[in-house]
Formats: sequence, C-alpha cells, structure tokens
Amino acid sequence: MTYFEHEEFSMKTVPVLENTDFYQCTFKNIDFTDFTFRNARFENCLFQSCSIPNSFKHDTKFIDCEMKECKATGCDFTRVSQTMFSMHFEKCSLNYSTFAEMDLRSCSFVGSILDGADLTSTRLNEVDLSEASLLNTDFSQADLSKANLTRSIINGIDPRTTKLKGITINQSNLIHLLGDLDIQLSDA
Repeated sequence: MTYFEHEEFSMKTVPVLENTDFYQCTFKNIDFTDFTFRNARFENCLFQSCSIPNSFKHDTKFIDCEMKECKATGCDFTRVSQTMFSMHFEKCSLNYSTFAEMDLRSCSFVGSILDGADLTSTRLNEVDLSEASLLNTDFSQADLSKANLTRSIINGIDPRTTKLKGITINQSNLIHLLGDLDIQLSDA
C-alpha cells in the first residue's frame, strides 16, 4: 500500500489512485477522467476545481474530505464505502448524481448544484444544504429533519413522503412545499 501525507497534486503529478492512502493531501485542477478510484483512502483531503468521473469502486473511502468547485456530474456515490464517507461539498456541480439510501449526516452541500440528483431514502438529518440548487431532485422517503435549506432553490419535495420536521427554509420555498399539498396562502 502506497502512502502520501501533506502532498499537493496537480494534473502533472497525480499518482495512481489504486491501493493508496492519502492523508491531508490537496488535489488541484485535476481531471480524473482516466483514473480509477480503487482501494484508495482519502482522509482530510481537499479536492479543488477537479473533475470527478463516475469511476468509484466500493472500496474507496472519503473521510472528512472537502470538494470545492468540483464537477462530479452523474457520479454514483453509492459505489464508495458507505461506512467511511464524510464529504463537505462547496459550490460543486453534482447534477444527476446518485446518493440513494446513503447516510449523509456527516456531509454538507453548501452552494452546490444537485439538480436531478437521486437522494431517495437518504438520511440528511441536520445537513447543510444552504444556497444549493435542488431542482427536480428526488427526495422520496428521505429524512431532511433539521436540515438547513436557507436560500436554496427547490421544487418537487413532497412533504407527504419526505421527513421535514425542524427544517430551516425560506418563506418563498415554503410556498413550493405547500403547493404540493394544494394549500392556498392568504394575506388576511
């Protein structure tokens, strides 16, 4: 097993991502299209302005990592280790990605775009989704209890099939939730 600690990688210096542990490493401006994440462990790592393809294997672990301004469109995150997944996404493009049935309570998605993402049966209790775009995102059977949806753009969250107790949400988004229940608001 190869081990890297406190290293900074760019497109020209990125090592093989198989059978490798990375601790407190930084990955900047890397297009991972030709790489496979297999039996790799990333702990306290930062991915900055990277393109992440759908090339995860079940034995890939992300522990207390950050992705900032990364593009991971259409990724199936259910393929990474479920027991060791803690990721903080900031201003990332995660359109059409899949997180179905994952426990994401140790994650955040601040300012990220998750349009069309699959979050069915996902645990998002107390997760920060502030300023996120969540258009046509599937939250069926998801638990959003105490989640922060402040200044997020949402539609299609059905309060009949999604747990919403204690969420923080803008008044304009509340109208979208009530619309699904066919409730009319009055100023009187």
